[in-house]
Amino acid sequence: MFGVKLGRFMVAIALLLSAGFAIWWTREPLPQHKGKPLSRWFREFVANPTDPVPLAGLRAFGPAAAPFLLKQMKREENQFNDLTFSVGSRLALWTGSPPPLPRQWRRAKAAEALGIVSGNNDASIEALSLALGDPDALLRLEAVLALAKQGAAAGYALRNAIRDASPNRRLAAIKVIERSKMNLDVSLPLLLVAFRDPDPSIRAYATHATAKLGPAAVPALTFTLSSNRPASRECAWRALREIGSGARSSAPAVISVSSAGD
Repeated sequence: MFGVKLGRFMVAIALLLSAGFAIWWTREPLPQHKGKPLSRWFREFVANPTDPVPLAGLRAFGPAAAPFLLKQMKREENQFNDLTFSVGSRLALWTGSPPPLPRQWRRAKAAEALGIVSGNNDASIEALSLALGDPDALLRLEAVLALAKQGAAAGYALRNAIRDASPNRRLAAIKVIERSKMNLDVSLPLLLVAFRDPDPSIRAYATHATAKLGPAAVPALTFTLSSNRPASRECAWRALREIGSGARSSAPAVISVSSAGD
């Protein structure tokens, strides 16, 4: 009886190994640069993000690196990953080699790399936009920085993010707008939407980001003063006050009325 069970167990192991080998054998090969696959360039970048050599290597792949990086960024934490990290850490301790980096760090660096190589790829921008609401603060930060590099191309994805149910994602979307070099006709309407946010801290951040646009934002802010939404009116008034003399020269009558009511 024991022999039968052992035989079945060995057959199951053999089938699992065969399936794993088949997956490995049929997988799509990663692109290479200077004789090294993309995965190795990425590992070197993760280990030392300030080193210009792996950074230049990733740039060389361009948008072709996006599918691999998307997988690295989206991979969920699970018990297998935890076990792999634990075993890798122990092996590194015994052998004196560098320990493996935490999964959270690799996900964040994948987002950073995606911002470097994406080339305004729609799938990359959408993935980075979703990462704005991730529970991991480090990933959110890298997603903000990566999306800010995409400029106006990120505008459509941010329209959804700034209306999202997650406060983290809405706030991160405003930070992207603040850091990016979007045209005013893209960034300002998104910030005015945030004036209606139910979270006072997000409205305050949007107000400050709008004020940083300077006198160019004054006409839209002046119009918003006549909104039927009290929160929008208050944000517009505060943004105009923060702009200061530039707002007075553009809309002196409005500012004088607002100052008189202060």
